[in-house]
Amino acid sequence: MIFIPYKADIELNRIPFLTIGISIACLVIYYFQYTNETRVIESVVEYCESAVDQGFKFVLDKSAGYTGEGACIDLIYGIHRSTNSEVMLTQIVDNADHIEVFSEADGKQYLRQLLQEKYNNYAYYAPADLSANLMYEPTTWDPFTMLTSTFAHGSWDHVLGNIFFFFAFSATLEIILGFLWYPLVILALAFGTNVLYSLYAYVQTDPLPTLGLSGVVMGVMGMLVFFLPKVKIRFLFWLILIVWRFGIPAWLVALWYIGFDTYHLFTRDEMGPINLVVHVTGATIGYGLGVLFFRDMRDEVVAEYIESHPEEKRKAYRRQRRRR
Repeated sequence: MIFIPYKADIELNRIPFLTIGISIACLVIYYFQYTNETRVIESVVEYCESAVDQGFKFVLDKSAGYTGEGACIDLIYGIHRSTNSEVMLTQIVDNADHIEVFSEADGKQYLRQLLQEKYNNYAYYAPADLSANLMYEPTTWDPFTMLTSTFAHGSWDHVLGNIFFFFAFSATLEIILGFLWYPLVILALAFGTNVLYSLYAYVQTDPLPTLGLSGVVMGVMGMLVFFLPKVKIRFLFWLILIVWRFGIPAWLVALWYIGFDTYHLFTRDEMGPINLVVHVTGATIGYGLGVLFFRDMRDEVVAEYIESHPEEKRKAYRRQRRRR
């Protein structure tokens, strides 16, 4: 089943080149992430085919709970994919089972030494993990990865889903804002959502690194609702042989998605794989930027929209008649 937005129900007076460019950039970046991940997995498998000796089996049993090549692959790959291998090794050792013949401190030191040695042997010739280098670790406050993580993704489903939602709202917003304001808004959303995620990290235990355009997507959704809350967003519903296209007002779409994310952000004990913080903050920043900087522009946009849509023009005329 497919249920996904694909465009706003409004005629564009030019091609949204920047929106298309950002979408293509996300696809290209993830293609390189995907090919790099394939090389990394192949290198881990090749290494673990020869690395699992008797001593390493003991370490795997204590740290992973099982032995063999599969345990080696999961462990080495997990360390290599982390944004900080030292921190990851410490977490593995701290969560490992106690070695009875050692004191707790000596046992941890023994496991750490063997794990470090095995990982160093792999890392010496392993390809660097591109996704780990692009993702944003919220405790670092690194502006470079704040930006790169926005346009990188975790899977093909992730990038394609974000691009569909992004285009549905962003194409119209780009036409409204123009070539100057539009890229500034995108950058403000990229940095703003990650800065707020870093602030959230102070009250969250073990905040996860983040990847994806979804904070920007929610931001352009919030800003488009500020400009044109009643414009309809066209959705595609596809179930086996049934194909149905229909429109839903932008304010209702935003209420559903933002409300759903806000509810789960405050009711879930753990955030899970979806970064709800950047979703909610993105929508808030997007709408807030509209209120702060674009109120005069909104009046012009609404007037043009009413003028170009006969139905909206009739509604506006009836509202004026009732006020008299």
